Amino acid sequence: MARAIVVQRFPKVLREIQRAVSLVDQEANEKIFYTADPDEAAELARDEEGVVIVSSQVFGPDVSGTALAGKIKRENPEALFFLYSYTPERTPQVDGIIPKTPTHHLLAEFLSFVVRSQFQASQLPARFPRIEFSGGK
Repeated sequence: MARAIVVQRFPKVLREIQRAVSLVDQEANEKIFYTADPDEAAELARDEEGVVIVSSQVFGPDVSGTALAGKIKRENPEALFFLYSYTPERTPQVDGIIPKTPTHHLLAEFLSFVVRSQFQASQLPARFPRIEFSGGK
């Protein structure tokens, strides 16, 4: 089972995501770490084996999700990093883009799956065809 970290700029969005996951799978929701602080997410992901990070794209004028992806991948190349944003930017460090929706249902199903199963990254595209995966893993 993977550890999941969700990092979003706005606490309101974090609460909405947390609620959506709890509606899909309350037990999985308790295994996910939610934060609005990209530095905290990077610190948690640094030495974590099997970590999946889902991040917004914009945190502030000098902090972006793609920059966070680069920082995390330098310290933990095996981490899986996904953007969850209306305005995602594709870079080699981003493993996929999860379409952002008002209900957060696709993200909730994805998070539930990654924290509750023994998956291989190569299995994710078939399981979640609506997520735009990069070719790397």
